[in-house]
Parts: sequence; C-alpha cells; structure tokens
Amino acid sequence: MISAVLDTNVLASGTVSAANAPGQIIDAWHARKFELVTSTHIIGELSRTFQKPYFKNHLTNKAVTNFIDLLQNEAFVIPIIVKVVLSLCLSEFLNTNFNTFIISPKQDHLYQDVV
Repeated sequence: MISAVLDTNVLASGTVSAANAPGQIIDAWHARKFELVTSTHIIGELSRTFQKPYFKNHLTNKAVTNFIDLLQNEAFVIPIIVKVVLSLCLSEFLNTNFNTFIISPKQDHLYQDVV
C-alpha cells in the first residue's frame, strides 16, 4: 500500500469540501486507497488552523473534533521531536542537494527527504 504525508493545507481544505482536489484525497484515504502518515506537529498545526475564522465559518466544532480524532486513530502518527536540517557549505560547491532528516523520539526511525 502507498503511504503519503499530506500538508496541513491539504488536510484543512479537504475537510471543508469533498468537491475539491484535497477533498478527493481525503476521500481516497477514507476509502483506504493509501496509508496517511502524519505527525503530532502536523496535527497540532491543523488544530490551530481550524481555529481561524474561515474554518470556524465552514466547520462545526464537532466536525473538527471528529477529524482530529480520526487522524489520531486512523493515520500513522509519527511523534516527531527533532528535525535536523543539514546544510553544509560544501554542498553548494559539490552541487548536491540539502537533506532533511526527521528523527522519531525513540530514534529507531530516520526519515530522509531531499529538499
């Protein structure tokens, strides 16, 4: 099964309407077409985003609570506590990309993404 990380903006927009592209992505997750991977940081950011006037006008408190609960219970949540961005001066001279490493609290997983 495919695993995917969704940006906070995609999660928030997808909660408001199923007719837009983010909404279709959320629907695909509900249909278990992919595994959603998220973090405690993203869930916290999403909770804060839902407090903005736009979302207060488009979503009930119950809808917000249900979606946050769904993420916490159905998504694969990584409790990230450390994010290290390595940007060596030599990388510019060596014409290489910067790497972002995300370390889980137990440090038994190391996630790498090229930025």
